[in-house]
Amino acid sequence: MWRLKMENVCLTPDKAGRLLNRTPKTLKRWRDKGVGPKFLAVHGRYLYPVAELREWMAANTFGSSAELNRAA
Repeated sequence: MWRLKMENVCLTPDKAGRLLNRTPKTLKRWRDKGVGPKFLAVHGRYLYPVAELREWMAANTFGSSAELNRAA
């Protein structure tokens, strides 16, 4: 039986924005600047793979402000 793994699911900018607590407009700005999570562009639509969102969130999670400042 075939199962859909969450890592293979892609989210629209609206749903990805909800997950990240950001607006789709912010995601667009990040895409334009080349920052933020990786995305797919398919026939003029943008999609965010859940695996990429998780990876981006993990890379941008800090235990303290001092840790954040060292990473900058």
